[in-house]
Amino acid sequence: SSGINAEYGVTTNQFRTQDHSGVQQLWLHCLYTHHAVSKKVPISPVDRHRLRKRFPFPASIWNGETTTYNLKQSARRLLAISFSVDQYPSNEEKKHLAEVCEMDY
Repeated sequence: SSGINAEYGVTTNQFRTQDHSGVQQLWLHCLYTHHAVSKKVPISPVDRHRLRKRFPFPASIWNGETTTYNLKQSARRLLAISFSVDQYPSNEEKKHLAEVCEMDY
């Protein structure tokens, strides 16, 4: 019952973009906890992956941009364009690309 209320609260409200990551973490925590309690077994990494795929974030806490290998599609496009121009960027260029793509360097 409380899981249904939490899901209703997340899906019916709009959240600020800067709050998305926190609400997403809360969403995943609730999803994993509900699954572990209902199955009465600890949740495995494979279960987590399957749950994330089966129950994606609602539009209220996600901008709709897909990620592959933890990179947003926009970052992947930018990196592909950058490396097609220069396959061996300098350290300064790499640092700049990392900042623009929101990656660690």
